[in-house]
Amino acid sequence: MDASRTPRRGFTLVELLVVIAIIGILVALLLPAIQAAREAARRNQCLNNIKQLLTALQNHHDTKKGFPLASTAPFSQATSAPASNPSKVDTKYGALGTQGASGGTIYWQPGQNGDGYSWIVQLLPFMEESTVYDKLIQTAGTNRIGKLDDAAFASGASGATEQPGTAPNATTNKYLFDTKIGTLVCPSFPGDEEVSVGSGSGFPNWAATGGANKTASGNYMALASTHYTAAGQLESGLPASAGAALGKDCKSGAYCGNGALPFPGYVGGKVQKIGLGMQSISDGTSKTAMVAESREEASTSWYSGFASYVVGAWPQGVPPVGSTPPAGSATSVITWICKDGTTCDSALNKGDTKSDTTAVNKYYHIANPHGGQTIQGKTVRVWGPSSRHPGIVIHGYADAHTESVNDSVDKNVYLHLITRNGREVDNP
Repeated sequence: MDASRTPRRGFTLVELLVVIAIIGILVALLLPAIQAAREAARRNQCLNNIKQLLTALQNHHDTKKGFPLASTAPFSQATSAPASNPSKVDTKYGALGTQGASGGTIYWQPGQNGDGYSWIVQLLPFMEESTVYDKLIQTAGTNRIGKLDDAAFASGASGATEQPGTAPNATTNKYLFDTKIGTLVCPSFPGDEEVSVGSGSGFPNWAATGGANKTASGNYMALASTHYTAAGQLESGLPASAGAALGKDCKSGAYCGNGALPFPGYVGGKVQKIGLGMQSISDGTSKTAMVAESREEASTSWYSGFASYVVGAWPQGVPPVGSTPPAGSATSVITWICKDGTTCDSALNKGDTKSDTTAVNKYYHIANPHGGQTIQGKTVRVWGPSSRHPGIVIHGYADAHTESVNDSVDKNVYLHLITRNGREVDNP
């Protein structure tokens, strides 16, 4: 034996445990930084998605001399004949109606009835999605007109499918509204890639396509208006004075909503087809928010006009027409200028997750098909402008710049950002 050789020593148990503890501490310190880095990457991707939509909006404006409308179909669609013309028993839009049962002038197309094509559908040719758009406007099929004149969620031969002219199939020939477009969903969006369009989905015109079909999600919304009104409309005017009640609904007029991407109104008894131009945004394009993200999961679709808009004010004080107000909510009309202690607040980051079965429904409106959606036995509260980004919601402006708005922003300032000609130019 060589006495000069030192016997080898291994780690003792205590030393090994100390090393493991140090590694654990380092990992615990690094995890928040890693999570923050991942969220920053998701937020940047979301900013880029909105930037692409804003660029498409600008290209649409340059080509067609106006921005798209929030939907091809009006927000207000009455079903009874107007007193001024009882013969128009098929009236869809109140006194400005449609073709009567005995014939006459046609004031609307199927694509302008029910749930219309969203503003995003109208942007498809300007965002490198011409393949989808070309299939959508093809006239193949027994009853298809094409050019967005068909009913948006028509079924059977009238519906737009991946293979035009071929019978729809939930797996081999899906409807185009189930086309997944990556740039239309934020990486932080908590919902599924698609949702069912069967009966009970909250979208009245979707049931005809059958429960086996689904629609692809989309979480970027047009800021169509600041408020819902107690009359069941979108606020379309401006107040006479600070604190005044809401001023104008969209039962008449060329546009429904006081934002830069409103719903169509009526001109000469016909549904408006031309969107607003830059000249209509008198508050300034850099001061007017047009687009925001939303984390709504239950009723989401980039294709649906009624699923692709939000309002800026939290509508807890305005009950739906013909309905009782939700438990715990006020019944007074939301006033234009929000004041502390009133029911008025911004809608930023307010809503319920699908798994929340306790909260009452406070964000709904009879004209908004999200209302009445039942998930896990609860009528869900949908989301307005909202996100999973901590404390902020990304917005896109009319001059094509993007900006993160803090959800603690002054509620008056936030409403001012949405109006296109409110004569205020507040910064968040």
